[in-house]
Amino acid sequence: MTAHEQNDIAISARGIGKDFHLYESPHHFLMEFLTGRSRHKVFSALTDISFDVKKGEVLGIIGRNGSGKTTLLRILAGTLDKTAGEAVVNGRISAIMALGTGFNMELSGRENIYLGGLCLGMSPKEIRSKTDAIITFSGLANFIDRPVRSYSSGMQARLAFSVAAAVDPDILIVDEALSTGDAAFAAKSYGRMREIADGGATVLLVTHNMQDIYNLCDRVIMLEKGRVTAIGEPREIGRIYEDRVHAEIAAEHHQSAPVTNATSPEGARPDAEIVRTEILKTNGHLVTELESGAEYLIRLTTRFHADIPSASIGFNIQNATGITLFGISTTHLGQDVCGQKGHEVTTTLRMRCNLAPGTYSLMAVIAQNISGIEQAYHFTILHKLYDAATFTVTSDRAFSGIADMGCQVERIEEGPSA
Repeated sequence: MTAHEQNDIAISARGIGKDFHLYESPHHFLMEFLTGRSRHKVFSALTDISFDVKKGEVLGIIGRNGSGKTTLLRILAGTLDKTAGEAVVNGRISAIMALGTGFNMELSGRENIYLGGLCLGMSPKEIRSKTDAIITFSGLANFIDRPVRSYSSGMQARLAFSVAAAVDPDILIVDEALSTGDAAFAAKSYGRMREIADGGATVLLVTHNMQDIYNLCDRVIMLEKGRVTAIGEPREIGRIYEDRVHAEIAAEHHQSAPVTNATSPEGARPDAEIVRTEILKTNGHLVTELESGAEYLIRLTTRFHADIPSASIGFNIQNATGITLFGISTTHLGQDVCGQKGHEVTTTLRMRCNLAPGTYSLMAVIAQNISGIEQAYHFTILHKLYDAATFTVTSDRAFSGIADMGCQVERIEEGPSA
């Protein structure tokens, strides 16, 4: 690595490992201390973790509970010793770990701003100059002089993020701290994270919300059982992660893992598969360029290799970064599909395209309903076809955002002011 490349690195991790000693009871720890004989089991929370994070990069870290995400962040933040490896961190760190960490619950929110600021390395003068801005950003002005023990979990999350983001850090670490906050504050916080990254700082984000990963992150690391199993661009790694989650759900119901065109081995055959995905005009002509505001037909052809008494067939529309903008299925629409082995079923769904101009992809899915259509979210995926169709949308209307809501001027009235 050249000197220029080294100067561009905010975090460098090489071979990081972390072992915990587990004791069946407290007296085993005492006996080990007194006799020198091992009385513990070793649990490896992290094994051989290596990666670099560039300055100005937003890195997402995903994985199931217990995969080692928080342990890794604590090591990088300097609050936990590693067992092996090396972690080089270049810059001032501001970390939001477990909810309420560092708060004194008996002190007021204002007093905890001061306490938290000191813990994050701010001077008393710096804290005083930023207190009003922190309170304004948190939206807790009416509660700031009350004890933090009276705050809800969402209010604590607001205060913790507002203090951490005010530090102007070189590296901001956020560990699921916003999962308890309301949607409006979460959106404001994610905007602040992007602002911090655009200013040249680095952000490490742990979240289970894949839409946040797709929307915010430049790269993603996936951890499984304390090891890095995938690293790359968000859409690619997100698909791998979501497929693993659906495989676990299928195993819980004694079903085969879903087959997808992203992660499944070549030749794998599900009990039912999507064999054709077509977008048509209402006159039946195939189309790849859609006009915003017009109606279209989505035709999905499914081949059944086994009897499926209750199936759900549908699709999601995603943008270029992988964010799902819309999803629908026959189950959502109250229609049950019964598939017989050796038969094909063609499902045609009508939709109005209200999307903004751009390029989109359609993901086709067939799932088996576990409890019939009465419980639309109790299912296992059989086959998922990413990028089953790609299309562009055009529009002759000017508007902002991702969808055209068909707004028109009703009237404009002028009169003397009151």
